[in-house]
Amino acid sequence: MPNWLTTQRACPIGIDFCASGAKLVQLRRGRNGFSLIDTARIDMPLYQEAEPPTSARLEDLCDAIKRTIETERFIGRKCVLAVENRFLRVRSVRQPSMPPDELRRAITLEAHSRLGFGEGEESQFGWLTAGEVTQGEARGQEVILVGARTDPIQRMVMALARRGLIAVAVEPAFVGCARCFTRFIRRASEQQDVHAVVDIGLHSTGVMLLRGKNIAFYKPLEFGGEKMAKSAAERLGLDLEAVRELRLQQLRAGSGSGITPDPKVDRAIFEGVRPLIGDLAREVALCIRYYSVTFRGSRPRACMVVGG
Repeated sequence: MPNWLTTQRACPIGIDFCASGAKLVQLRRGRNGFSLIDTARIDMPLYQEAEPPTSARLEDLCDAIKRTIETERFIGRKCVLAVENRFLRVRSVRQPSMPPDELRRAITLEAHSRLGFGEGEESQFGWLTAGEVTQGEARGQEVILVGARTDPIQRMVMALARRGLIAVAVEPAFVGCARCFTRFIRRASEQQDVHAVVDIGLHSTGVMLLRGKNIAFYKPLEFGGEKMAKSAAERLGLDLEAVRELRLQQLRAGSGSGITPDPKVDRAIFEGVRPLIGDLAREVALCIRYYSVTFRGSRPRACMVVGG
């Protein structure tokens, strides 16, 4: 756990660079645990679905982040950055059982090529130890490699630095998501409990299996809200913007606003996205099966669905 979670009252500002823009949150640690200082959402897509992020979009988004921090209740200039699947490469690999120092050396030698980075292509990487695996008589370790090209991450950090914001850490967004679900685990009996989390974003979805406080499995999928919106648009014969607004209206109507959702619209949208949801369910089932075979442990009893 980062030291600032236990040594400072106001935590750094969490900034999630997501497909739709950025999400900001800041917590305060007190005697009774954490409390919320402020939260904000900036709808300003950093990239289009088929295009890489551009410098102009990044600068505009960082300007908006600075304005938001200055005009809302956020405290300080330190921040922690979370980057989503589009910036990451993730791969599960198996290594023979070895001491931590030897494992570190082995991963450092192989991670660049295993993640598919070309020779001369600068990258940053880290890894998570998923757990012990057994193949026949051999025992080994499942390791989740996570890497990113250096350039886009560096550009994010420097763009924020030019606006007086100090990035004290950068991590994959799915690691932060996992921390939300595991920080309440205290008892030894809970360390082997397995939880499935499906994090649905605008363009991609992450399937994660947590065992106790550890991430035992993670897989990004090319599936998201945008794909569901396109499918619903085809079903309803409407353009994409109209369907986006229609979905938002239905969500607001069902969120205690006093407005009654239109069941016919709900049904039409559901019929439009049902094949995609079926595909997603099958992918999640395959991930759970892989976990069960790999680690020979208990299966998750439920699946938690989260996301923007």
